[in-house]
Amino acid sequence: MSFLIRPVLWIRALMGVFLFLPLLTFFLSLGGILHFAVFRNKKGIDWVANNWAKTFLKFMNIHVRMSGEDRLPQQSCLVLFNHSSFLDIFALEALVPSIRFGAKIELFDIPVFGSAMRAYGILPIAREQKAKVIEVYRKSLEHLVPGEKYALAPEGKRNTRDDLLLPFKSGPFYFAIEARIPVVPTVILGACQLWPKNSFFPATQAWRSEITMEFLDPISPGSEKQPLMKKVREAMEKAI
Repeated sequence: MSFLIRPVLWIRALMGVFLFLPLLTFFLSLGGILHFAVFRNKKGIDWVANNWAKTFLKFMNIHVRMSGEDRLPQQSCLVLFNHSSFLDIFALEALVPSIRFGAKIELFDIPVFGSAMRAYGILPIAREQKAKVIEVYRKSLEHLVPGEKYALAPEGKRNTRDDLLLPFKSGPFYFAIEARIPVVPTVILGACQLWPKNSFFPATQAWRSEITMEFLDPISPGSEKQPLMKKVREAMEKAI
């Protein structure tokens, strides 16, 4: 890498994280809340979330190469993805319409952003509190809208590698079984290298970067967690 381009990459990363992304999040979140308050539907919020992700990826010149999108069911499903970077969220949000995530409950305390998350239908996740996690999933089933897709990280937290899976948590599998929706194992590679867990600054290695995202064959949830967890893990490990 030329010594001239490296400072430019760091300036872009600093501007992206500390200026562009906060302003983008604030104004789009505010717009999404106002749209929901007036029209009482999620179409505007879907548009906000989709463009929030696309705009940040474009600013950072990060491209997502997607495959297996024809495996995503038309009806509701649960996308379970390996989670090693914040960029996983941007990639999924930019390319999968009407997708809902789970997020740690502390994020809901952020002004404007937290309200937008609630309006959007994001699931609050209380880490290390299994009973509360299950209760959140149970309540969310009452508001499941046909055609909406959920995305959860079965590892429960970000990994430091994208080629090795942490042990799975049982909550997402409980959600799939109780909702009776298929599970779509999903593998995202390259995001960890671009924005690793312990770094504040994304995409400082090259001007143009790429993430790959592959949707695998849907798996019927069945009625028992352990067999479902095993099938999903085997599919993801094979793809990785």
